[in-house]
Formats: sequence, structure tokens, C-alpha cells
Amino acid sequence: VLELAPKAVALDPNNADAHVILGYVHVFSGSGNLVSGREHYERALTLNPNHADAWLFLADLEVLEGNPQVAVNTGKKAFQLNPHPPPYFEWLMSWILLAAKRYEEVIDLFGNEEPQAIGSKRNFAAALAQLGRVEEAHVISRHFMQDVPQFTIKNWLNTLPFLKTENQKHIIEGYIKAGFPFDVGDTKS
Repeated sequence: VLELAPKAVALDPNNADAHVILGYVHVFSGSGNLVSGREHYERALTLNPNHADAWLFLADLEVLEGNPQVAVNTGKKAFQLNPHPPPYFEWLMSWILLAAKRYEEVIDLFGNEEPQAIGSKRNFAAALAQLGRVEEAHVISRHFMQDVPQFTIKNWLNTLPFLKTENQKHIIEGYIKAGFPFDVGDTKS
């Protein structure tokens, strides 16, 4: 992807999909280039203002940049454009709502039912924990850990290029309250 995404944009600079993928690569390939990621998402939206994925990934970027309230509105635009989205839409929207401290809305997103997507389970558990529903959160976190036994909060943090550490503190707090291990060898509560 690191090699092919730039080639795709070079071959067709007017391909919105190629810009979305290249933006995602810039944000999450390890370099954490949020500026370039934003440029490509915005270029995709200039080419196709109805590109739901571009809106959703831009919302994800807003969270990383420390603008979770802006991210909520941007993410909702993605859902308006794709009212029957694939599961990763719910996963990212639950993440966006969690970052914005809109815990009830995370729960409402799934209708109080345990989500099926792995990332959604993690966010659902954290929202429950932040709302004081710790026992329920622990059940969900155990289900998550059965699916992803190598998960640690520390490793998860290493995959996200947050601009400001204060923007991740309440998310970490929710994950810890939900019973997720911070590091290898930590025991869950």
C-alpha cells in the first residue's frame, strides 16, 4: 500500500478513492503525517463531496488532532451519505463518540446490544465503564480479549498519532476501567 497508493494518485489525480487511501496511509503508516492525510481527505471531498469514507476518515483525523466535537459532526455526515454502512463505520463512530465523551451515544449506536466488530466492542466497553456500568464493561472486555488476547492499551497507543496526549487520557481511563490490560503481563480487574 505504501508503494501503490502514491502511484494510484499519480496515475489519476482526480480519483477521490485514491486520495482517501493515500490520506489513510499517511496518517496510519507509522509516519503519522496528519497534515498530508488531511490534504488528501480534503482533496477527495473536493472531487466527490458525497464520499462517505472520506468524511468518516476525516472525522477520525479530527479526533487525532484533538477536535472530537468537530469529529462528531463530520462522522454524522458520513452516516447521512451512507445510511447502510459497513461495520467499520460503527467502529469508527463509536471511537469518535468515545473521544468526544458522548458515552450514552456510544451505547445508543448499538441499541444496548454488544457490537460484533472488534474495535466497536472495545469502545462500547469503555463507554459503559465511563458511565459507571463497570460489571457490564468487564463482560464486554472479556469477550474482546478472547478475540484479541494480545491487546494492550500501550500497543494500541503506539498505533495512533495523537497530537496531544491530553486528548487520549479519558479514553485510556475508560479502557482501564473496562478491564483492558495496559501492558503485557497486566491483569484485568
